[in-house]
Amino acid sequence: MSEELGVEFTVAKSAQELCARSDIVFTQTPGSETVLEKKWLRPHATIIASGSDQPTKQEIPVDVLKSS
Repeated sequence: MSEELGVEFTVAKSAQELCARSDIVFTQTPGSETVLEKKWLRPHATIIASGSDQPTKQEIPVDVLKSS
């Protein structure tokens, strides 16, 4: 993928590790459980949550939404 897009990719071992080192976090899940925690996020992180497209889906915790 790095070769195709010309962008370096690094695999994170966990969602927490990824959030700790990312300024932009993209989530795409069909689930109803959150996939990250506010304390994991860097200050001023941008979250793109495209999986939260129905009332039964909630991949982003309420405290993160409140502080946005």
